[in-house]
Amino acid sequence: MWVLTKTHWPTLVNLSALSVVGYQQLSKLDPRIRVVGTAWEQEVVLAECPDGDAAQALVRHIAVALDDGETFLDLSGWET
Repeated sequence: MWVLTKTHWPTLVNLSALSVVGYQQLSKLDPRIRVVGTAWEQEVVLAECPDGDAAQALVRHIAVALDDGETFLDLSGWET
């Protein structure tokens, strides 16, 4: 599935080429969480969310799209 990232400079990413989609905290005192996809030494930021709840909701949204067999998912317009 292709994903258009929700970042300042949106990027088109092939999600099937990534091995893991997970979370990354920006810093210990910052509530923002990044949803990232990794493959080998490459890391792609899929979105930056204001908090952990929004990040979890975004990962669930991606999982539902994968389960539904979607071929393209646009995160650029997705609201957290």
